[in-house]
Amino acid sequence: MKQSDDFASYQEWSTLLQATHHMRETLDVILEQLDLGHPSASSWSSLYVPPKVDLRGSNLLVNNVPVPLASRPLTLKLLQVFFQHPEHVADKLAITQSVYQQTPVTSIRRTQSNECNLNKLISRTRTFLELALVHLPWAARLEWLVYDHKERHWHLVMLKSQT
Repeated sequence: MKQSDDFASYQEWSTLLQATHHMRETLDVILEQLDLGHPSASSWSSLYVPPKVDLRGSNLLVNNVPVPLASRPLTLKLLQVFFQHPEHVADKLAITQSVYQQTPVTSIRRTQSNECNLNKLISRTRTFLELALVHLPWAARLEWLVYDHKERHWHLVMLKSQT
C-alpha cells in the first residue's frame, strides 16, 4: 500500500511541477507585455498609468529611457515649457513666448509666422519622439503633444484611447 501511495504522490508532485512551470512561463509573457521600462512595470496597474517623463539637462527621460535633445534646440525649448507646469500642459501663448520670444507687441506678420512655425515644430517633435521610442513595445500606446480643444492647451503625453 505504501508503494502505491508513493506513486500517487509522485504523480501529483509531477503534475504540480508541470503546472507551476506552465504558470511561470505564462507569468513571464504577461510581465513582458507589461514592461514599461522601469522597475514597477510588473504591476497590473501599470497598464493604465501614463509614463514617467522627466527633463534632465538636454535629455528627455521617458520611463528612464533617454531621448537626447542636444541637437534639437527648439524641441528642447518646447519641452521645457511643458515642464514648467505640474500637469505637463502648455498653451500657445506660453509656448510662443518661450520658444520664439514673442511679446504682446510682436507684429501681426511675425505672430502669424510664429504660429505656422509652432505647428511645424509640434508636428516634427511628435514624429521625432515617436521614432525615438519606436523600439520599445509600450511606446506605441503613447500620444505626444495632444491638443485639448476644450481647455485650449497641449498635453505633453497621453495614453492612447483603450478603444
